[in-house]
Amino acid sequence: MEQSISNKEKSVVQCELSQHQLLIEGAGCASCVGKIENALKQVPGVQQATMNFAQRMVEVSGSVTDTQLINAVGCGSFLTTSNYPI
Repeated sequence: MEQSISNKEKSVVQCELSQHQLLIEGAGCASCVGKIENALKQVPGVQQATMNFAQRMVEVSGSVTDTQLINAVGCGSFLTTSNYPI
């Protein structure tokens, strides 16, 4: 049985998504970028995670909190601080 989602329900789901920026310290190579992006993509609710190596910045979108993201990256050997949601 298929379930239809109304436009009102779709807009509620979209409102729950947010953008986050994380500053990363300790990422010294392109391999680190992949590890960080993959760790963030494993967090339930993350839609996208993209790191800019030169700026040491990761932009993440999804239904997640800064704490969840910091914990995911903090499990490696990286220091993470959050900016405000964008």
